Amino acid sequence: MARRKGTPLAKMLVFGIGAVAVVAIVLAVFLYDVPTLDVRSACPRDPGYTKVSLSIVLDATDVYGAAQRLSIVNRVWDSVDSMDVYDRVKIYIIEPGEQIPLLNLCKPGANLQDSPAEQQLRELQFKRFIDDALEALQGTRPRSPIIESLGWVAADRARDGSDRRILLVSDLIEHSDVISHYDPNWPEVYEANRTRIHNQCPNLDAIQIDILYVARPDVTTQNNDLVTWWLEYLEACGGSVNSVTRITGTN
Repeated sequence: MARRKGTPLAKMLVFGIGAVAVVAIVLAVFLYDVPTLDVRSACPRDPGYTKVSLSIVLDATDVYGAAQRLSIVNRVWDSVDSMDVYDRVKIYIIEPGEQIPLLNLCKPGANLQDSPAEQQLRELQFKRFIDDALEALQGTRPRSPIIESLGWVAADRARDGSDRRILLVSDLIEHSDVISHYDPNWPEVYEANRTRIHNQCPNLDAIQIDILYVARPDVTTQNNDLVTWWLEYLEACGGSVNSVTRITGTN
């Protein structure tokens, strides 16, 4: 007996069911593809999931007013809160020598609720951490090697291909062997030592930088010329400055 060939309608139904099955499988993989995570840091073991790495760099050389601290804390939190799941957050204090982050976490997904990382990145907990760090460390550093610290921070990176960003919280008054912006003649000192100072450039290639510029009304050398110098210097070192926000304590 001859075998009957399938009708066109039957073939279409088989094809349609197969196509739906393939789409369902693809959606299931996409929706439920949860990476393996380090429980304490909430960072994926597969680095491809981390899209943005934000390094928050705090200058603790001088004393912050309570209102300035509050403004800084809120703005730092806004930056962290805007990040996506699995993006990385690091916090550093400007000081001489190798920079070791005070905090190094990724934003956890729902699968890590109540984990150490999720607890530390809750709004109130995180804000308290930043405020305590600023209050405890302010005025404890006799020198302010901003350039050196940025070099260490820039070099301390995971090989995950993520977009790299720095949030620099500072009065931008460098006070180190490279140059001292407390010196009223610092522009002349810079011009006389331009080559040496540029040889100290941190490698900021492809790093986006936002600056929370802490106002020091009592320091006469902290002016527009200082900000302009930093913008030009950081860009000469390969960085891209997105914004400079002046922190007065009244904003």
